[in-house]
Amino acid sequence: MTITSQLSETPMALTKRHPYRSRLILPALAATLFAMVSGLALSACGSSSQAEKTGSQKTEEPADKPAFDEYSYTGPNFALMSVDGPVVKFTDLLGKGPVALNFWGTWCGPCRREMPEFKQIWAEYESKGVQLVGVALRDTPLRVLNYTTQQEITWLQLMGTPQTANDYGRINGIPTTIFYSSQGVELSRYVGPMPYYLLKQRLDEALVHEANQAT
Repeated sequence: MTITSQLSETPMALTKRHPYRSRLILPALAATLFAMVSGLALSACGSSSQAEKTGSQKTEEPADKPAFDEYSYTGPNFALMSVDGPVVKFTDLLGKGPVALNFWGTWCGPCRREMPEFKQIWAEYESKGVQLVGVALRDTPLRVLNYTTQQEITWLQLMGTPQTANDYGRINGIPTTIFYSSQGVELSRYVGPMPYYLLKQRLDEALVHEANQAT
């Protein structure tokens, strides 16, 4: 089901929160006069740390460093409202286990048809640390909340935006499901309603990937 036209027409847009501070740059005041800026310049998204740029000695990492460091992540990110109200960032999901982002909508017939498969998978894989997250596109919180309540869908549901669809690979059709490692590395994606056996296969592959990374 194509949603390109629907996404382009929607007026809703959320401000994208970035996990890094942007570099401050003062414009030139004149051809021969430049402002002097004091202080340390901060790294922009995707660039190496200041210590690595200057070649200064690296400090030893603390023993209690968390499994996922948000400020080392350089992939796509979002800050989206959940149907329950709180804002959730993509980086909030990482460091716990594989992540499956399912882009869908209550108005999408194929999306609704695959929900029983996802419910069965969620019942089996929630205890294994899998993070299953629905991202509703061209929808409203009330419709999503009503539908998920009626269908007893209990995994996290977020309200997506046209920018979200663009950031995650120009998603033009839903349902689309993208599988990530716990570090935010895209492992695979699938466009269309996913049968149970394929969902299971992709999640098992993601869990094997996690196990291999831990050794």
